[in-house]
Amino acid sequence: MASLLVEQGFRLSDATEGARKTCESGAGLADTSAKSMIRFEAGDLNKLPEEIERKIRTRPNTKVAVGACHASRAPGFTRYRIAVLFF
Repeated sequence: MASLLVEQGFRLSDATEGARKTCESGAGLADTSAKSMIRFEAGDLNKLPEEIERKIRTRPNTKVAVGACHASRAPGFTRYRIAVLFF
Protein backbone atom coordinates (compact mmCIF):
# COMPACT_ATOMS: atom_id res chain seq x y z
CA MET A 1 0.00 0.00 0.00
CA ALA A 2 2.78 2.41 0.85
CA SER A 3 4.39 1.92 -2.56
CA LEU A 4 1.07 2.54 -4.32
CA LEU A 5 0.59 5.78 -2.39
CA VAL A 6 4.14 6.93 -3.19
CA GLU A 7 3.36 6.30 -6.87
CA GLN A 8 0.43 8.72 -6.44
CA GLY A 9 2.80 11.44 -5.19
CA PHE A 10 2.49 11.00 -1.43
CA ARG A 11 5.51 11.08 0.88
CA LEU A 12 5.86 8.52 3.65
CA SER A 13 5.72 9.74 7.23
CA ASP A 14 7.69 8.16 10.06
CA ALA A 15 4.43 7.46 11.94
CA THR A 16 4.23 3.77 11.02
CA GLU A 17 3.82 2.72 14.66
CA GLY A 18 0.90 5.13 15.08
CA ALA A 19 -0.66 3.71 11.92
CA ARG A 20 -0.32 0.17 13.31
CA LYS A 21 -1.94 1.18 16.60
CA THR A 22 -4.73 2.93 14.69
CA CYS A 23 -5.23 -0.23 12.63
CA GLU A 24 -5.60 -2.30 15.80
CA SER A 25 -7.99 0.11 17.52
CA GLY A 26 -11.70 -0.14 16.95
CA ALA A 27 -12.16 3.56 16.26
CA GLY A 28 -10.31 6.85 16.05
CA LEU A 29 -6.66 7.72 15.72
CA ALA A 30 -4.00 6.38 18.08
CA ASP A 31 -1.64 9.07 19.39
CA THR A 32 -0.75 10.73 16.09
CA SER A 33 -0.97 14.18 14.57
CA ALA A 34 -2.75 12.80 11.51
CA LYS A 35 -5.58 14.90 10.12
CA SER A 36 -7.58 11.90 8.95
CA MET A 37 -7.37 8.18 8.38
CA ILE A 38 -8.93 5.34 6.46
CA ARG A 39 -9.07 1.84 7.91
CA PHE A 40 -10.03 -1.03 5.58
CA GLU A 41 -9.65 -4.72 4.80
CA ALA A 42 -8.56 -5.98 1.41
CA GLY A 43 -7.60 -9.21 -0.26
CA ASP A 44 -5.48 -7.54 -2.95
CA LEU A 45 -2.54 -5.31 -2.02
CA ASN A 46 -1.79 -4.44 -5.65
CA LYS A 47 -4.65 -1.97 -5.97
CA LEU A 48 -5.80 0.99 -3.87
CA PRO A 49 -9.36 0.67 -2.56
CA GLU A 50 -11.95 3.04 -4.03
CA GLU A 51 -12.25 4.86 -0.70
CA ILE A 52 -8.58 5.85 -0.89
CA GLU A 53 -8.86 6.72 -4.59
CA ARG A 54 -11.66 9.18 -3.67
CA LYS A 55 -9.53 10.66 -0.87
CA ILE A 56 -6.63 11.16 -3.29
CA ARG A 57 -8.87 13.05 -5.72
CA THR A 58 -10.14 15.43 -3.02
CA ARG A 59 -6.92 16.06 -1.13
CA PRO A 60 -3.57 17.44 -2.26
CA ASN A 61 -0.64 15.05 -2.05
CA THR A 62 0.72 15.06 1.45
CA LYS A 63 2.40 12.70 3.89
CA VAL A 64 0.93 9.32 4.74
CA ALA A 65 1.73 6.48 7.11
CA VAL A 66 0.58 2.92 6.53
CA GLY A 67 0.14 0.26 9.20
CA ALA A 68 -1.15 -3.29 9.11
CA CYS A 69 -2.70 -5.54 11.75
CA HIS A 70 -4.62 -8.84 12.04
CA ALA A 71 -7.68 -9.01 9.80
CA SER A 72 -10.98 -10.66 10.53
CA ARG A 73 -11.04 -14.41 10.11
CA ALA A 74 -12.50 -15.25 6.70
CA PRO A 75 -12.08 -19.00 6.05
CA GLY A 76 -10.28 -19.78 2.82
CA PHE A 77 -9.41 -16.18 2.03
CA THR A 78 -6.38 -14.05 2.77
CA ARG A 79 -7.39 -10.65 4.11
CA TYR A 80 -5.25 -7.69 5.11
CA ARG A 81 -6.37 -5.02 7.58
CA ILE A 82 -4.72 -1.69 6.82
CA ALA A 83 -4.82 1.82 8.27
CA VAL A 84 -3.65 4.78 6.20
CA LEU A 85 -3.04 8.03 8.07
CA PHE A 86 -3.07 11.33 6.19
CA PHE A 87 -1.04 14.27 7.53
